[in-house]
Amino acid sequence: MSTGRPCKHCRPPAEIEPLGFQADFTAAEHELILRGFQPEEMEQKWSVCCDGDWVYFCRSWTRFMIFALRLERTASGARVADSLVSRDANQYRSTDLDHDRRLVRELIDGWLLCPD
Repeated sequence: MSTGRPCKHCRPPAEIEPLGFQADFTAAEHELILRGFQPEEMEQKWSVCCDGDWVYFCRSWTRFMIFALRLERTASGARVADSLVSRDANQYRSTDLDHDRRLVRELIDGWLLCPD
């Protein structure tokens, strides 16, 4: 399973697992997601970058890539066509897929789709 090429500042994990995250986005939401997110304060612990169809969620301090989503364009916007989570225990300790899916949703809603 290919994750594309992570953004240059993200450090990919040695092990990955399918995340099973599903979501549909409007065209406007898709554009917001493609802008990504770069933290401006220490409390903002995530960086989100895009490379082609892939969206990478990396820890801002370590640059470890934790989540990756591949978006596919649709007639109304985009949908998640593939999703991955790090299972490199040296980079990310969670093994709970439900928790991981909720966290990705929170990151999308809180950092990518929120108003400026």
